[in-house]
Amino acid sequence: EVRGALHEAWSGGRLGSFRHGDLEEGEDATQRNDLVLWLEDLPGTLITPGLDTCLAAEEEVMRHVNSAFQSHMDDLYGHFAVYPAGGRFVFHMDEYPPGHPQRPGAPAPAAGSRQAVQLGQAAVQPGQQRGYSQNRRQQQQQGEEGEDDELRVLSCVLYLNEADWKLEDGGWLRLYSYDHAGVESHHDVVPEGGKFVCFWSDAVPHEVLPAGRPRYSLTTWMTRAVA
Repeated sequence: EVRGALHEAWSGGRLGSFRHGDLEEGEDATQRNDLVLWLEDLPGTLITPGLDTCLAAEEEVMRHVNSAFQSHMDDLYGHFAVYPAGGRFVFHMDEYPPGHPQRPGAPAPAAGSRQAVQLGQAAVQPGQQRGYSQNRRQQQQQGEEGEDDELRVLSCVLYLNEADWKLEDGGWLRLYSYDHAGVESHHDVVPEGGKFVCFWSDAVPHEVLPAGRPRYSLTTWMTRAVA
């Protein structure tokens, strides 16, 4: 039902409800070219029992993670995302830890720069107190540059592609990590339909590699209030 809601929104005369994903300063459409439909903008007819069940299951995940890591998450929000054939999203993070050069107010290397992300990555381990940058969706809604009241903690992706997604179809989610010497490694996630992936928003740099066919997903962020 969740896949059906997305496909009905995408192909059922609601294409105009989708918007290009937000770009960071210095980014352009060659670096991120997905189309998104925020759940809060979803027509009521597409809020299906299946979608409600999916979001309730994610709230259960949030409760378990809170219990295990004292993450203090208390809400979630998200969007459907469609990457057209050839679509990608370059190397980035969903949030930035304290002292990171891409936090608001700090001089920043170019968007998508490995140097920019690596400087702040791997400084925070799961379960430690976590610090965050501003949430761009909240800023967009507020229309102001002030501090936001919610911060991303856990990033989650539910893939809504068909189950026959092949390696050669691309569109992999590439998750990066660094050892103490700064040596980079990565893990690729094939976006097969029904696969669910979670990672810390401020500790895992990632990118979406170019897709050879349209790529569909539900992306959510579990958040906590600013202390």
